Amino acid sequence: SVDLSTRRLVVRPVAAEPVADKSYELWIVAEPFGPAPRSLGLLEDVGAPTERALDEISPAVLRDALFGISLEPAGGSPTGRPTGPALHGTLIPTAPPDGD
Repeated sequence: SVDLSTRRLVVRPVAAEPVADKSYELWIVAEPFGPAPRSLGLLEDVGAPTERALDEISPAVLRDALFGISLEPAGGSPTGRPTGPALHGTLIPTAPPDGD
């Protein structure tokens, strides 16, 4: 989930399992960043929520962004791009837009 007013992202794993010698990495794809995904860092623990401050990204960009999680070598992608299987999704509004 992303709180657009505070620009805080929270990833709550539901069925993710730890994988030996692998890390889950969070990505964002948004028009201002170009066509390639941009890393938002690793999920620290698949058994607990991971939080990120996205202060440098505007609420309008966050609202329209595509988010993904990929399975990478331990420590994250060595290429700066997703290298493993990925899941992607967009945000679903839960409140009316506030005009930002």
